[in-house]
Amino acid sequence: MLRRWPGVADHLVALRATGQIAAVAVCLLHADVNPDHERTVAASLRTAGLDVTCSHEVSPEFREYERTATTVVNAYLRPVCGPYVSALADAASALWVMTSAGGLTDPAGAADVPARLLLSGPAGECGRQRRWRRPTTLPPPSPSTWAVPRLMCA
Repeated sequence: MLRRWPGVADHLVALRATGQIAAVAVCLLHADVNPDHERTVAASLRTAGLDVTCSHEVSPEFREYERTATTVVNAYLRPVCGPYVSALADAASALWVMTSAGGLTDPAGAADVPARLLLSGPAGECGRQRRWRRPTTLPPPSPSTWAVPRLMCA
């Protein structure tokens, strides 16, 4: 797929080497229905050594804007969240991370798709209010999420 645009992967690798990018988000039209082209582009970029997030892997849903926004957020968070979750997993004997939906995921899943953790603070607060034993939120609730738990748990 990238043979139509020679040098794109090399240019992205050069940008990563200078610290201008840390990851790449790949979002193609209609990838929710047929992700073959996204897979091809991602394979080319991963072969070049880039950290790639594809929209069909993160948010395989109809609507390009929402899918793209989620994919870009995931690509932005993954270089930071991945090492953080790995360090937590190394420090703990058993670690489960709460997702925005209130479910749990293993450290590998949390590091791979950190966009699913964005509202884990409110999800963790709901668990605390329902008397779960020692729920831990990741990332810690920020001031923007302090008012949300009471509304979500009502």
